[in-house]
Amino acid sequence: MLDQLSSPVFGIVESLASPVEEINPALSIGDGHFRCLGVSGTTFYFQPGNVAEIIELSASQLKKPHILRLAPLQWWESQWPAKGGCNWDEAVNALVQSCMARGAYNANRLTGRGTYVEPGTLAVVTHLGSHLLVNDEPCSVTAQKSARIFIEGTPTELPDLPPLANGEARRIEALCSKLDWASPEMAKLFAGFLVIAPVCGALPWRPHVWINGPFESGKSFALKNVLGRLLAGISFSFGGSITEAGIRQDLGHDALPVLIDEAEAKDERAAQRLDAVLELARSSSQPGGAAIVKGGAAGKATHYRVQSAFAFASIDVPIRQSADESRIVRLTLRGPDEATDAVERGKAFGAIKAELADLVRANYGPRLFYRTRKLLLTILQNSDAFGAAIAARTGSGRLGDVLGPLVAGWFSLVSDKRVLPADAARKIDEWKWLSTAITKNKTQRDYEAALAHLMQSFIGLDHGYRRTVAELVAMASAAEASESPEAASADAALRRNGIRVRKEGRSTHLLICRGSGAVKALFHGTQWSASPVETISQNPRATITDNPIRFGGGIKQRAISIDLNLEGYGDE
Repeated sequence: MLDQLSSPVFGIVESLASPVEEINPALSIGDGHFRCLGVSGTTFYFQPGNVAEIIELSASQLKKPHILRLAPLQWWESQWPAKGGCNWDEAVNALVQSCMARGAYNANRLTGRGTYVEPGTLAVVTHLGSHLLVNDEPCSVTAQKSARIFIEGTPTELPDLPPLANGEARRIEALCSKLDWASPEMAKLFAGFLVIAPVCGALPWRPHVWINGPFESGKSFALKNVLGRLLAGISFSFGGSITEAGIRQDLGHDALPVLIDEAEAKDERAAQRLDAVLELARSSSQPGGAAIVKGGAAGKATHYRVQSAFAFASIDVPIRQSADESRIVRLTLRGPDEATDAVERGKAFGAIKAELADLVRANYGPRLFYRTRKLLLTILQNSDAFGAAIAARTGSGRLGDVLGPLVAGWFSLVSDKRVLPADAARKIDEWKWLSTAITKNKTQRDYEAALAHLMQSFIGLDHGYRRTVAELVAMASAAEASESPEAASADAALRRNGIRVRKEGRSTHLLICRGSGAVKALFHGTQWSASPVETISQNPRATITDNPIRFGGGIKQRAISIDLNLEGYGDE
């Protein structure tokens, strides 16, 4: 039932809510001609009824020549009549009081193309650029009563077609399954992304996917042809050289999916550019999207709110931040190997292209979109149910947030039914592919990843030799190491770098100096470079030594102690 909808999904725009206009008459001034949007300092904001743009008027500009941009002269004279025309003082006072009643102007309410759910009414609103669809009814961009401020954009030019029926929707899943995925669950998650990506503005959490695979595996085909052609008109497509600023400026206020092919980190400059794009995608994931404010000319800031689902394609997956790793689902395609029959592979690929072409000719892309709109409230409910079940199963709310919408999107291709929470938990056990997807998408916690980086870091020995910290720990802690020159050399190298090994019974403890510059240097260029030891100390099994520990170079400080056996670094 709609009155049972959970607040995390349908309360995502509660912060946008404005006073009810029927209660305060001042808020309805201008009905049919313009809306008063609010005030910021001495600037007042309005939206004309005939043009979906924002007009800013300073206090000194609230005069006849400027406010005639909001409504014709006859209207002003009819509302505030006076001898000889209009009482402009009363008209200006009404505008000021209406804007002040509206409150502080919030640029984050500006809303471009995309699909959204209105709080309170639960109406599904799709902004198609030139007009809105409110549920199934066309509506002017400026006529919709909403806390959002809809602004015009490039028309999406989607044809008005019937939604896909259940049997037809299964052809989408079948097409996705024919791609040469490394494992079956990836086909379903890819299909799920295809469903939920164009309604990303309505999602409380926007998952991203990264299609990777070797040369000639079909990753660009999956992104540019399958996603690109079926999401034509309701998505943005970019090449790998695109910048974060370019994506942000192209999106503007739109909540539409972003497809990026050849997202490779070929050199450090490309890696830095990609890192900025990933930061944008990371912010876009969160409820409400990323509120971004950029400084501009004359001290005027430009506001953006990014609410897009991103899809990347590349040979490798150059993700360097664990925060990105936990938001992006990897979908791997297999490439041809020596045992592959090139002729048979070519025939299979030709069949996929023919099937896709047939679906495109039959307008399956827009018809899938209309099906998703029709089932949107059910999909959001199912996303909650699957996400909660995955979180309960794994103990990771983030994993539930990321996989829940994708699973719900895929499920909408095979069923239009609502899934109850108990059913969702049961299906996790029934669907072996989902259990596999959950396992593959588990990510390390930051403290685990930081310790792994430390153990894999190289430290120099005498005579120019270099060994990893893990190798040096093994050498220094070996049972027969008490009289071994190699063990003494390893122990000395570790101590010089703020690390010691201590045996306690059958356990090996790693002691890490809390203020060691040498340890910090081992993390240069990583996401933990600012405070690596503090990150490792977040491990609930980590302890701080009661007394200072002696390290190399006369350093004596308290240390973080980690039982390596408990962390999986003990003896094989």
